[in-house]
Amino acid sequence: MGDVHQHYCRQCRTPWEHDGDQMISGTIKEAHKCPNCGTMGWVKFYGNETHDEMCELEALLELSEDERVPGHLQRQAERDFARMAQRLHRPNEPERRQYDSLDELLDMLGGFE
Repeated sequence: MGDVHQHYCRQCRTPWEHDGDQMISGTIKEAHKCPNCGTMGWVKFYGNETHDEMCELEALLELSEDERVPGHLQRQAERDFARMAQRLHRPNEPERRQYDSLDELLDMLGGFE
């Protein structure tokens, strides 16, 4: 067993588990559908997240990958997702508060136009 992890259905609240290393090409989407209701779920579930937190994580991930969303908002959603996941999945580590680059800071400020 390699990458065994859980996902959580934000629709019916069912957690499910699979081994990411055992997925065959072409079955990745199928492996991320809730076995109970069929809702897609890409965010890993560690067991300590609330339902609302899992819904917020999934929404941020969807925004960050939606090509219809302006680039600076996609990047902000990606940063917010990463910070929230870091806080929820590694609660004893301090939250990072600096920006990776000047471009990230400028992108964030671009949202105030």
